[in-house]
Parts: sequence; C-alpha cells; structure tokens
Amino acid sequence: ALVLSGRFPPQAGVQSLDPSHHKQELNVWSEFNNGVAAALQVAKAEVSRGWIAHHRSATATPASSDGQASSNAHAGFLLGLGLRGCLTILPVADCYKYLRLQHEATSSGVILGLAASHVSSMDAGLTRTCCVHIPSMLPATFSDVEVSSSVQCSAVLSLGLLYAGSGHRMMTELLVAEIGRKPSDRVLHDREGYSLAAGFALGCVCLGQGSDAPGLADLQLDTWLLRYILGGPEMPMPGVATREAKRPQESTCQLSEPEGINTCITAPAGCIALALIFLGTNSEAIASRVSIPQNLFQLELLRPDFALLRIVAKSLILWDQMEPTNEWVDRQIPEFLNKLSAKGADIDWLLVSQTKANLAAGACLALGLRFCG
Repeated sequence: ALVLSGRFPPQAGVQSLDPSHHKQELNVWSEFNNGVAAALQVAKAEVSRGWIAHHRSATATPASSDGQASSNAHAGFLLGLGLRGCLTILPVADCYKYLRLQHEATSSGVILGLAASHVSSMDAGLTRTCCVHIPSMLPATFSDVEVSSSVQCSAVLSLGLLYAGSGHRMMTELLVAEIGRKPSDRVLHDREGYSLAAGFALGCVCLGQGSDAPGLADLQLDTWLLRYILGGPEMPMPGVATREAKRPQESTCQLSEPEGINTCITAPAGCIALALIFLGTNSEAIASRVSIPQNLFQLELLRPDFALLRIVAKSLILWDQMEPTNEWVDRQIPEFLNKLSAKGADIDWLLVSQTKANLAAGACLALGLRFCG
C-alpha cells in the first residue's frame, strides 16, 4: 500500500500529509491504489457476497472527508477483487447499487473489476453496462448524458477485456473509430487517455491475430493503425462506426481541429494496438512500416516519447528476434545518432539525447516484456 507520509532530514520524526493544506482530490488515486493493493493480498477462498458488502459500509455515505477516502479505497478494493476473478459472485443488483452512487472512482473500479472477472466472456449484460458509460455508443437522443472521462476510459478498456481474443467484428469496428474520435459536445476532458484506452481495448480484442484474423481482413487494421501512428488524411469509418459520423453536428463545440489525423492524440493508441494485434507474428512487412528516424529531418518530425512507443511496438512484433544483450539494445539506436558531430549543421542536441534515451528505454522495456518471468 502507498504511504502518504515521510521524513524530512535531519529530523527523524514522521510527517503526515495534512489534508487541510491541499485539495482532497489529490488523494483520490493514492487511496484507490491502496485499496487495490489490499484486495490483491486477500485469499480467493475468503471472498463472498456478504464479505464484500461488509467492507462497503462507509461507501454508502461518501459526503464526509473520511467517507470520501473510504469510498476511494473501497473502489480500488473492488478493482483488486476483480483482478483476482472474485467479482463473479457479485449479483447484478449489487453492481447497479455501486454504479447508482455516481462516484467516479467506484464506477471505474466496478466496471473494470467486473470485466476482469469475466474476461473473454462476451457477456451481453456487462457489454450493455459498458456501452451505457460511453456516450459515443449511445443513440443521439441520449446526448445529454454526462459521464466523467475516467469512467469512459474504464468502460472502453473493459470492452477490450470482455471480448479479449475474440476478433469480434462489431467491437473491432467501434474501437478503431474510438481511437480517432473527434472532439464533440459530449464531455471528454482527457482525449489522449480515452484514445489510449481504446487502443489497448482494440489490441485485446484482436490479440496476436495479425492480418489473418477471421472476418477482419477487409477492415485493413494495419492500414488504419499506421495512419493513426504516422498521420495523413482521414479514412472512411468502418462499418457500424459510421453511425456516430452520421449524427448532425452541433455548433457549440469549443474544440476545433484541422483536417487529417491528429497524431498527438492517436499515435500512442495506434502503437499499442498494432503491437498487441501483431504480437509475436514476426511480420517484417508490418514492423518495417513502424519507422524509426534515420536522419535529422525525420528526427525533427518525431516526438522522443513516440520514438519509445514505436521501438516497443516494433520489437513486440518481431518477438523472436529480441535478444537479451547490450548489443541488441545498441542496434535499436540508429547509427546516425551515434555519428553526429558537434561541428557542422545546427543540431538540437537536447532532441538527440532525448530520442536516444527513449529508444534505449523502449528497447529495455520490450526485453522486459519478452523475458518476464
């Protein structure tokens, strides 16, 4: 569990975090993570419906600061139980009681926990529960429904868990569109996080199936995802995803974007989705299109953190070619970066050093994923 206190040398006394000196919202996710950690320590045999209900006494009255903290911790506790597969014993009525509280952390924890406990089940009831919390998947008559960004992200990711490995056609089409979802009047303050959640979900639905996924070849997923990574003009929405595009556009939206793909939003999600869909396929054709800068011009067009994601995606696709050696890590850094001289052209050395560091970090992360355990 996370400890929200510490020591300030040279004094040896422990200083606790004073809630009166900062907003209560700053503690939400630390309390949430404490709850997750506590749940992961519980033996599965001990969990029952009554046992879970016994631990939610303070959640029913979250108005006070103590009740709010307990609500956040209990929300994480529910997610932890879901990760252990324990929420299968929770009746639907109990789940709706939690969701009816309209407590952001609790809704996120319950939705993700239920999906984790029913992974790959394609449960129709849970699917409806997730879709109700994703405004873009609701009919146009439900345009006034407001759902917090974190709950929307949780619901999208939960769809990926429910349909993991299924290659479900409709979910694939919807999630491809959600990665590049345009700003609208529907409340969504964290578009980057939402797009990334949709990328993880899409990768889970088509996990490791590559371009040979049954019934999905005509969607050209690799073309879509590479467009999200590299940018370019928008492509027509696939299948059922055209429903959102056909809705009448309102003029009250405060956000405006130029034509084309906004890679600042879509590139991370595209990299994650591509890596998971082609995980372990060793497809040279796909890996070669996830380009790493090979000259200064290309270097200036790519953010250093995106270079990390690209090298991770490329390495996970070429699964069998990874080697746990320093030499392999060094080979992932383009040769021109090591040969740059201080003399000559005007060079942004901060960009160079950041890109090299991110490429090395990405290669190490890929090795950790490849040889974990």
